[in-house]
Amino acid sequence: MAELEKAFVPTTWFGKFGCAFRGVWVGIGAYGAASFAVHIPVMAGVLAVACWLGVSWDEWYILLVCITVVLAAEMFNSSIEALAKAVTKEYDPHIRDALDIASGAVFTAVLGAATVGLLVLFF
Repeated sequence: MAELEKAFVPTTWFGKFGCAFRGVWVGIGAYGAASFAVHIPVMAGVLAVACWLGVSWDEWYILLVCITVVLAAEMFNSSIEALAKAVTKEYDPHIRDALDIASGAVFTAVLGAATVGLLVLFF
């Protein structure tokens, strides 16, 4: 049992960053591919419009924070989906609630980012 626990606990900063990069890769690929297939093109479009409009540095900072919040929220959602799949394959109302709440968090982040993006880019 101790060997199994050591396999999941990185002991160096290099190991910790390795786990983090693996988490991004798995989160985008295995669990969040469909969602990121929407988020990434929208992000690219926002960045292209910002370049075209010549937004200020302050506006760039705001847009980048909004993009980061949406992507991070999607990663959290993907992690909860992965954990739910590991817990049980059967229907559980508590797991459904957790998954719906996580999806709601992403939706909230997207609505906020879209509102800020529209204000920054067009007003």
